[in-house]
Amino acid sequence: MTKVRAVDDEAIAEQVRRYDAACELFARTEEYKYAIEFSDDQSKSRYKRRAIVSISLTHDYGPSFPQLVADLAALEFIEGMHVGSEAMPRAEDLDAICKVTSLLDLRLSGPRITDDLLEKLSPLVNLRYFVACSSTSGPCPLTGKTLSKLDALPKLESLFLDGLKQWSPDAAAEVCRIRSLRRFGIIRMPTFTDADVAVLVQRKDWRRFDFGVCGVTNESLRLVAELPHLAHFEVDGECITDAGIKLLAASQSLEFLDLRFCPNLGDEAVDALAEMRKLRTVRLHDQNKITPAAVKRLAKKKPKLLIQHPAIDHWRTYGGNAFFD
Repeated sequence: MTKVRAVDDEAIAEQVRRYDAACELFARTEEYKYAIEFSDDQSKSRYKRRAIVSISLTHDYGPSFPQLVADLAALEFIEGMHVGSEAMPRAEDLDAICKVTSLLDLRLSGPRITDDLLEKLSPLVNLRYFVACSSTSGPCPLTGKTLSKLDALPKLESLFLDGLKQWSPDAAAEVCRIRSLRRFGIIRMPTFTDADVAVLVQRKDWRRFDFGVCGVTNESLRLVAELPHLAHFEVDGECITDAGIKLLAASQSLEFLDLRFCPNLGDEAVDALAEMRKLRTVRLHDQNKITPAAVKRLAKKKPKLLIQHPAIDHWRTYGGNAFFD
C-alpha cells in the first residue's frame, strides 16, 4: 500500500508541476493582464492551487497546444475558457478544448466554429454557458442547423451567438430542442426575424432573450410579452418603437430591460415602462427621442426602479454593477 501511495503522490506532483508550467506560459504569453482569473473560493482549491474561473487565449501556441490544454485540465478545476481563433488554427487544438470536462463556461470564436463542431462538445457534460462568435480572422461559419446537438449537454442553460455567417431557416426550432436551455441571445444576424421569435416562444420556459442588430420588430416584443417566466430582455434596432414597448409592457414577468440602442424610442415608451409591475432595472440612452422629463417622471412613479440614463444619477449612486444582471 505504501508503494502505491508513493506512486500516487508522485503522479499528483507531476500533474501539479505541469499545471503550474502551463499557467505560467499562458500568463506570460497573453498580453491581457487578467488573462487568467483565479477563484477566491477556497473550497475549490486543491493541492494548494486555486481553481481557474476563466482563461483567455488569443495566441498560437503551436503543436504543443493540445498538451498544454491537457496539462491545464489535469486537476479538473478549470471552469471557463475563452479561446480566440488565433489560438486554435489546427483541428487538434479544438479537439483538445472539447476534452476539458470540468468547463462550465466556454466561448469560442472564428472560422473553426462550424456546424460539425457541436457534436464534438458532447463530453462537456458540466457546461452551462456557451458562446460562439466571429473574430477578426473571419465570421463564424455556424448556421444553426445542428444546434440541437447541444441537447447532449444536460446542464447547458445559456447560448449566445454573435456574428454568424448565416442563419438557417430551421435554426430557431433547433434551439428549442435544447431542453436545458433557458437563456438565448443572438447578435449581428439581420436574417433572424419575427418568424424565428414566433418559433422560440412556443416554449414557455425562457428566462432571458438578447436580440441585437437583428431583423426583429415590434411584433417580436408582442410575442415575448406573453412568456410567463422571461425576466431579462435586451433588444435594439430602428424597428423598435414606442408602440412596441407598449406591447412589451403587458409582460407580467420582466424584471430587467436594456433598450439603450433603440434610436426611435420616445416618451410614450418611457411612460409605458411605468406599467410594468415587476420591472426593477431599465437601461436607456439619450441618443433617441426620450426627454429627460419623461425619465424623471418614470423615476417618480417607480421610485425603486434602477434607471440608467443621463437624466438620472442612479449609475453614479448605485455603481455600474447594479445594472448588470
